[in-house]
Amino acid sequence: MRFRFRGVAYKHFSQAGSLPPKAAKLSSKIDALNLRVQSILCRKLFELRQSQAISNYRHINQYQRSIKDGSRNCASAPSSSCSFSGQGDQGTNVAPSSHQASPKSCSASAHSPTPSPASSTGSSQSLPPGLVAIPQNVEALYKQQLSHLHNLMWAHHNWQLSDKKLKSDDKPFFDHLDRLCGALNFNSGIGELSVYVITAVDWLKLMHGNKVV
Repeated sequence: MRFRFRGVAYKHFSQAGSLPPKAAKLSSKIDALNLRVQSILCRKLFELRQSQAISNYRHINQYQRSIKDGSRNCASAPSSSCSFSGQGDQGTNVAPSSHQASPKSCSASAHSPTPSPASSTGSSQSLPPGLVAIPQNVEALYKQQLSHLHNLMWAHHNWQLSDKKLKSDDKPFFDHLDRLCGALNFNSGIGELSVYVITAVDWLKLMHGNKVV
């Protein structure tokens, strides 16, 4: 729903310059409504994965602490005793999975060449400067967490942007909507959003001579 609504809105905005004056006046209202819808849907997507995001954070934080502890140990130990231990025996690959996401302790310095986590023998392989080897399951955690935080970031960004793009001429329209449907806010539910959007679209059609903008 989110991507379909966004696609329709962007198609409208790309044609806004060629719209009749009466229709062009509605563009800012549609723009603000579109951003509010995206914001609430992004927030809802994050909430559906919130427990997973919290779990990912704990595992990532544990991994980062183990890296710091390993760096301190390697600073006072022979280089041969510093090794990188991933999931499984001898650095065996672990398929990315949110359910196998608890990284074991790592004793390699984050800034020194480390064995490749893809190695099936656990032998040391030098990495180019600036690159760090991490277990595959930890990499999967980072990617998954980025996806969750992406939704949260855009939820806040789109809501703030909708307020900034709201013109003074549009305020009576949304004030009237708020009085009739209840004020839409960042924490509104999907049911409240649906009623709000359906009502807004009906009004926009009436304002444009009963034609879809």
